[in-house]
Amino acid sequence: MAIKYDYQEYLPESLSDFQYRELIWLWYYLEGRGWQLDIACLSNPEALSIFISRALGEAEEKLFSEIREAKSMSIIDSKEITVLNGSDRRVISWLLYQVHKLYNFSFRSEWFHNYLSDESVFLAALDCDSRSVVAKKEILAQLRANWSSVLEFDQYLNWIDDKDEEQSYWLLSQASSANLPHEVLGEVNAPINSKERVIKFRCILDQSNLSIDLKKDFVDRLKRQWSAKGRLKSKDRVQSNLLVLPETKDGIKKLKGRFQLKTGGEVLDKLVKEALNRE
Repeated sequence: MAIKYDYQEYLPESLSDFQYRELIWLWYYLEGRGWQLDIACLSNPEALSIFISRALGEAEEKLFSEIREAKSMSIIDSKEITVLNGSDRRVISWLLYQVHKLYNFSFRSEWFHNYLSDESVFLAALDCDSRSVVAKKEILAQLRANWSSVLEFDQYLNWIDDKDEEQSYWLLSQASSANLPHEVLGEVNAPINSKERVIKFRCILDQSNLSIDLKKDFVDRLKRQWSAKGRLKSKDRVQSNLLVLPETKDGIKKLKGRFQLKTGGEVLDKLVKEALNRE
């Protein structure tokens, strides 16, 4: 049994099974037929349902039949879009890049102004494109295969620590210096912490024009440079064997995660420095 959503109660009976994704498609279908629509409704399924219902007014059943037929020729069933199953922002960013840059799917400017989520943008581009459902399914199959190839490169990135603030900033700086893309599509383009910065770095590699060999050479060079930075830092440190209580040792482990530090020594450095500064 299909899930019913509250916003569907506002729709005409003939369209009462339409979900948010299908309403977005319907919005642009009606716009293409000359309807004047309020873009502010696009991000809210309830407002969208009410507006569409009012716009259609006392439309004849013939129009609703045309809408359903057009939908069947444009929209692929969600169950068949397996490339999105369990997807994260990195996958979505890559998909947006692929369908826009390589397959020439059109994006509407309003989609990127907080009206739609990244996944909704991808689906809207897919649904509103004029290509046949068969052609779209072939593209999705190609995308699934290509993404599997992209993931194979991750074995060369296992030295990256997404909890390391310094490293995350450094990676993006190195990518920028190497004339790789400064921006990627989707919300991941504006990271707010180390984990998101590392995701953006991965997206930059995913969406670069580098061959696999050149990409591997670039990542290997970064790995060597980062290891060298770590060796330089270690020269400034001294060995100090301390006996601590078991609960202190456990506390240091927790603080490593909280402070996003790599070692217990760095935690102790931070705590001692803060304590001395308070004197």
